[in-house]
Amino acid sequence: MAQLDLIIVDDDKFMGKVFSSMLSGYEINYEFYSDSTEALSAILEHRPKCVLLDYNMPGMNGQDLIVKLSENHIFQHSSIFLITADALSEMDKMRMMTLGFEKLIDKNVLKKETFLEAISDVLGEIKKLVA
Repeated sequence: MAQLDLIIVDDDKFMGKVFSSMLSGYEINYEFYSDSTEALSAILEHRPKCVLLDYNMPGMNGQDLIVKLSENHIFQHSSIFLITADALSEMDKMRMMTLGFEKLIDKNVLKKETFLEAISDVLGEIKKLVA
């Protein structure tokens, strides 16, 4: 099995299609999970270079999930980004960063270029697939 570069966790399956669309045509090994419990197992098993966690999810939300990942020393292997459509106050943003989130990505203003730039900070150059 190839090393996973990226795991995206969001209970909104439409967002899975959005992220897949943005990543299509690039050499990125990624998986999308809409269930946070399944995602936790996959993250711990694969130790991807980058993980994107939605903040609001049923069951384990992004904050709960990052605490579980921290308990399993995931920060030695992975960069964790928070993705949310919520308007977070500056205090909330600071609190999220102290939990271990490296970046906050606002789904309301998500653009392909800025998304690819954010993950390339962790993954390095993102190569296009050769047709």
